[in-house]
Amino acid sequence: MTQKEALSRLLAYCKANGYALRPSSIQRQTYAIILAEGDEGKITTRYPASQISAFYTANELLIWLDGYHKGAQR
Repeated sequence: MTQKEALSRLLAYCKANGYALRPSSIQRQTYAIILAEGDEGKITTRYPASQISAFYTANELLIWLDGYHKGAQR
């Protein structure tokens, strides 16, 4: 899967679950999942009140989400 496809899937996931993506100011094309507070399904540079994940590439975030959901089910 390309980074563009992964980013599209991440944005759809964020929109459906009330999250947004925050781009890293240090490393290009890496994002963190944050609580949206009105920016659902968008990439925003607004300082997040609650950051859910660390900064990863789009493909890495999809893998992280899979592990996050499996851990939450336990």
